[in-house]
Amino acid sequence: MIENILGTFDLTLDDGKMILVGIAVFWAYYKVASATLFTPLLRLIEARESVTEGAKQGASQLEEDALRIEQEYEDGLLHARQTAVASKLGKLAAVSKESSSIVAEAEASAKQLVVRERQELSALEDRLRSELEADVEPLAESLVGKLLSGQGVAAQSLLLVVGLSLVSASFPELALAGGGAGHVPSIADTFSYWVNFLLFVGFMGFILRRPFLSFWSGRSETIENAVNAGKEAARVAQERLEQARERTAGLADEIAALEARISTESEEESKRLLSEARQRAEAIKVRAQEAARAERLNVEVRIREELANRVVERAEQIARERLDAASDRRLRDATLSSVDQLIQ
Repeated sequence: MIENILGTFDLTLDDGKMILVGIAVFWAYYKVASATLFTPLLRLIEARESVTEGAKQGASQLEEDALRIEQEYEDGLLHARQTAVASKLGKLAAVSKESSSIVAEAEASAKQLVVRERQELSALEDRLRSELEADVEPLAESLVGKLLSGQGVAAQSLLLVVGLSLVSASFPELALAGGGAGHVPSIADTFSYWVNFLLFVGFMGFILRRPFLSFWSGRSETIENAVNAGKEAARVAQERLEQARERTAGLADEIAALEARISTESEEESKRLLSEARQRAEAIKVRAQEAARAERLNVEVRIREELANRVVERAEQIARERLDAASDRRLRDATLSSVDQLIQ
């Protein structure tokens, strides 16, 4: 029955035996290679990955943690700054409003003072005119009398980024049998191939010894560099994380210092604004008072000038009325005599 099944595939009983032998050899190779090659190799690869890429991934995670903590720190500090500044602006707005009110009150008071002073000046002007009006006639009479009596000279002077190949290479007949190209009569016929295979392997090993050594040496250096780079990245990331935690630990104190500084600035600015407003208000009042005094003085001077002009005009009228030829002659002589004395 087994021969019939093998005949279906153009295979003999020896072919079937060789297939079973090949399977057994491959299974034995798999077990030995797994225990002595593949498993240790995989463990080595895992260990290498853990200290290279694994270290880099760990460093990346630490960097993310540090960035998150730093962002929380910055957000907290920004929120505190915004709150403190908003409070400062609100206080300054209130102080500015108070300052404006102080200045406005001073301006209103100054306006009232000016209006009141002008009213008083108007009344004063009327009173002075009425009081001095009565003095026009007597002063004019006195001036004329001095002129006519010869004492007028003094008065005149006021004008500015391998097991099946090994089995296939060791048993090439298996591949030919599987394809129906030939049959192997006995397993002992394959022993001669082992000698050739071993000679080939030894020769290739001798030829490739130096390139393999060079390759593994360079690979070892590359792996070492990758390990060192991973360690360095992890160290740098850990330092940054610790620094971020230290900064965050002192966030409360920094916020308190920020709030205190802004509060102090706000108090100083408020005091400055109020002081400037009071100074402006005082200056407005002083200017208003000075303007009132100057206007009062101007009124008094103007009235006195008017009085003097009226006295002179009245004196001229009186003098023309009383002056005759003899008095005119005497007055001219006295004036010429006074001029002669001034020249000498």
